[in-house]
Amino acid sequence: MRYFVKEIVVDEAGRQTAASKARDDADAILTSLGYWPLEIHEDEEARAHQNALQKVSSHVSFYQEWKRLCAPLVSDDVLVVQFPARSHSILLSRLFADLRRRGVVLVLVIHDLEILRAGQRAELSGREKWRLNKEEVEALWLSSRIIAHNDSMAARLVELGVPASSIVVLGLFDYLMHDFDAARMGARHIDASGPVVIAGNISRDKAGYAYDLPVGLHVNLYGPNYTGAAAQKSTPESAGQPVRYFGSFDPNDLPYRLEGSFGLVWDGPTASTCAGPYGEYLRINNPHKCSLYLASGLPVAIWRDAALADFVRENDCGLAVESLMELRQVLERLDGQRYEQMRRNAETIGRRLRGGYYLTNALENALTR
Repeated sequence: MRYFVKEIVVDEAGRQTAASKARDDADAILTSLGYWPLEIHEDEEARAHQNALQKVSSHVSFYQEWKRLCAPLVSDDVLVVQFPARSHSILLSRLFADLRRRGVVLVLVIHDLEILRAGQRAELSGREKWRLNKEEVEALWLSSRIIAHNDSMAARLVELGVPASSIVVLGLFDYLMHDFDAARMGARHIDASGPVVIAGNISRDKAGYAYDLPVGLHVNLYGPNYTGAAAQKSTPESAGQPVRYFGSFDPNDLPYRLEGSFGLVWDGPTASTCAGPYGEYLRINNPHKCSLYLASGLPVAIWRDAALADFVRENDCGLAVESLMELRQVLERLDGQRYEQMRRNAETIGRRLRGGYYLTNALENALTR
């Protein structure tokens, strides 16, 4: 049998809430492939406000719940876990060790690795580093197969002691669009002369670059936490302004809203390069916004040192640049025919993303090697 752990996030009143688009899509793909869900509920808001004793109790109770869920699994069964688990526990590696002893094939689909992001911060306490090691590194060691974002992340996992033979590369996160409306998608304004699109969390802390854009670079902004001069939502009268803010939208509706030329994959405080914890993480991470843009038929503009820059170059679905100043210059010289070629390639990849191609392919590779 093939199973997956389906983590259901609930609020304090016990109502089910959205988890994340990437995780929800993975659940849907696994279900379509015939994997059987093992459901576990997680109240993240309540857990965030627990005292030290309550936190310890949560680690124990979640371990016991995971152990109960996995009790029926036997040799040659497959269990897929989206990692790190939202219902996390420092005892989870103990369960993983038991599953391996029982002959269960344990497949981890990595979303983020805090040991490679937050774990690199100098101010991180020894206790927090110990917890990350218990919850993440030990679990990675005990897995049968790991689906990593890209080759750069795979190399970092090998440095952590994970056997290269157990790692499969995902390529991109899928971006499902149920009841896809081709007419609505085709009605958008997508062309070489359009503004650059920035979608995602646009807080000053995470996306400082969005508040110091090069003169002459026209941008359409979509997402929460924007506090810049254009924070008043865009109106027809604001057309032609260099920066227009359109507000936040549901992830399933957002692709139909994006209009412009290229979707920007950038992070950090500055437009000159990607820097800081978020910017440096791009060297190994697959940002979900890249999948959003391509699923929307938008070619991407990405930092040239990002891990996904290789994918963009190899598939000719966008531009890789050193800075946003360089991006502005490249756009000024861009030939319309050249843009159309990249846009068509982006649409080809977008069809794959909307159909769950990348996770389906990675799972097949993981279970047949």
